[in-house]
Amino acid sequence: MFNIQQFLFRVGAWVRFYLRAVTKYQVHSPFVFQWITNVLEDDRNYYVFGAISALRTRILGLSAPIQVTDFGAGPSGSFAGNTGPVLRTTTLAEIGKHATSDPHQGQMLFKMAALYQPKFVLELGTSLGLGTLYMAHGAPSSAQMTTLEGCPNIAQLARHHLETLNKKRVTVIAGPFEQTLEPALATFPQLDFVYFDGNHQQAPTLRYFEQCLPKAHANTVFIFDDVHWSAGMEKAWATIQQHPKVTLTIDCGYFASAYFNPEFVEKQHFTIVSSAWKPWKIF
Repeated sequence: MFNIQQFLFRVGAWVRFYLRAVTKYQVHSPFVFQWITNVLEDDRNYYVFGAISALRTRILGLSAPIQVTDFGAGPSGSFAGNTGPVLRTTTLAEIGKHATSDPHQGQMLFKMAALYQPKFVLELGTSLGLGTLYMAHGAPSSAQMTTLEGCPNIAQLARHHLETLNKKRVTVIAGPFEQTLEPALATFPQLDFVYFDGNHQQAPTLRYFEQCLPKAHANTVFIFDDVHWSAGMEKAWATIQQHPKVTLTIDCGYFASAYFNPEFVEKQHFTIVSSAWKPWKIF
């Protein structure tokens, strides 16, 4: 259901983000400049992008009804504030349009996984597994990867999609995060790469962040989707930025990432856009 207030908030949030953002020419951190070069402004077309894009196209053509269980804010935030699961009927095409990583964002996740080469990867919010596939193909083939999905029906479809593109080793766990996250964390000696893409509400996002934090180390990256999606998510992101263990953050609009390396002695926050978006910002 279209919500004019949410739409106007997101437009305003995007404008505020854009006005704050700088380009690589104003960045003096070698670490962040490397991220910009290898992730944000790397326009190479990697081998798996075409296969995942073809899978997305097939999904967008499927109009058969499917019953799903929403534990989070739901499509467009329509269930924000709900305390229990919501059953609804939709189609795979609708899920593909509204609840999966878009190609550009998925490609950035691939490039981040390729850049950092994580051995232990966790995703909260599998959906149909498209974002999962990007990360799984970017990470080392030997990586331990687990992804959590609230809805059992969607989780089963994600398993099928992962098998289709030869990523059978990814573990897909179905059920509410309140029941599945702690057992999943117990299987990891540490976390190198975590993608938070489920239940886009302030309190759950902060709770999942705190639960994952004990497994983080100096080279861990936590990635948060939709930090400008609502006022609550912007507050959650501001709280994460100020956490004493977070030493550097990067906000690129599509998602934001937090780092924990104590070598970044002074806490730094970067709001970044591609230089093509602000071509006059060259000094």
